[in-house]
Amino acid sequence: MKFYTNPFRLKPPYQGVEPMTCADAAAAAPFKEGDTVLLKSGGPLMTVVYPASCGGEVQCYWFNASTLETESFPAACLMDGRNCPNPF
Repeated sequence: MKFYTNPFRLKPPYQGVEPMTCADAAAAAPFKEGDTVLLKSGGPLMTVVYPASCGGEVQCYWFNASTLETESFPAACLMDGRNCPNPF
């Protein structure tokens, strides 16, 4: 049996790039613990509890009336909420 290699095989796009550790990803995260954020699509102001790590998710807390809510969002879906005139 003869094995052939694929001459059209492309190099992975990450070849030659140093892998990023979880600590590096957390340091480069756009949001830090305690930051106020807002979904780009709107909604209530939220507080960052756990910044993005390897998964890229940011865990946030906010109040819905008197109920504490929590959810994780991709960092790309959030924006800085400090200068938001009307978050709702």
